[in-house]
Amino acid sequence: MPAAPHGADLLAVLARQPGQNPPQAAKLAVACLLAATDHLFDAQEDDRLAYALAQILTHADLTAAQSTEWPTPMAPAFRTGGPGPVPALTKTLAIVARYPA
Repeated sequence: MPAAPHGADLLAVLARQPGQNPPQAAKLAVACLLAATDHLFDAQEDDRLAYALAQILTHADLTAAQSTEWPTPMAPAFRTGGPGPVPALTKTLAIVARYPA
């Protein structure tokens, strides 16, 4: 699934640009993490998505309320263990937490 790592890289670049829509970019990153697939992340997709999310979360146009909404769609995956690779979600959240806002 080369779209995940390349998409994450693109989101990271776009997130640093003015005039972008940070909440929409965060939704795209989360959708990538939750994609129903049997592909195991093997090209640092989780790291790259975490970096993209960190860039998104530090975007000047993101409000405080918006900065806490983006993980909401992941809650069912944590509760049920799917869809998507739950370990990657956990690692992604841990990496994002290390980036200062």
